[in-house]
Amino acid sequence: MSIFPSVQAPNLFAAFDDLKASATLSDDWIAFRLALVRAQLALYGALSASPAPVETRSAEGGASPVHPTSLRYDEAQLSALLRAAASELQQKGHAITILARLLEAAGEHSGLLSNLAHAACQRVAQPAERATDIDTLSGSLGLPADVLEFFGLILAAPYVSVAARRGAALVQASKTKTTAHGACPACGAPAAAALLVGEEGRRLLCCPLCAAVYPFARKPCPSCGSSETLGVLFGEQDAGHWL
Repeated sequence: MSIFPSVQAPNLFAAFDDLKASATLSDDWIAFRLALVRAQLALYGALSASPAPVETRSAEGGASPVHPTSLRYDEAQLSALLRAAASELQQKGHAITILARLLEAAGEHSGLLSNLAHAACQRVAQPAERATDIDTLSGSLGLPADVLEFFGLILAAPYVSVAARRGAALVQASKTKTTAHGACPACGAPAAAALLVGEEGRRLLCCPLCAAVYPFARKPCPSCGSSETLGVLFGEQDAGHWL
């Protein structure tokens, strides 16, 4: 069984409607994320429909996971993604300050967005070595490093997702039962969220980069792998929510 669920845009948009109804997040933030998701889905659809192969780095011994840093990111497509998001936000009366600054910088520096996608993936792949090209870009553009990392991963995600589904990694990853420290078995990115499914409460981890959903043991921490000194945190005003 594949670890890659089909992309269900209506369900995704319905989740954003639920966020709006919850009144726990600002309308500006929800509109910002929704605009980016729409633009990502448009690029994902275009890449999926294209017969052009997605280049990945092969490892010895057959099929290997996708390496996000080895993919070829198209500067024009990345720029179109950000412009589509900015246009939607402007039409709805929302600010686009950071998007405008990034697009302005992309116009001034050739290859900036593709370099940003590569640098963000590299930063995620080697969290112990945080000093990367992202920090250099941060200094030159005057934007925080975490903001640039966020946008770099937003830009990279459609490519990584398509590559993971097309490549030999799909066959290998779909057979993987668990991975060290919860890293995605398809692209190596750290998990962003977890789901508990079924009556037995089976845990599934969700990859923020290629959108894989894969099984992981219930007790260990997906970040460090430790099963020791784990506790439970409850919300102060809502005991039904816990971590």
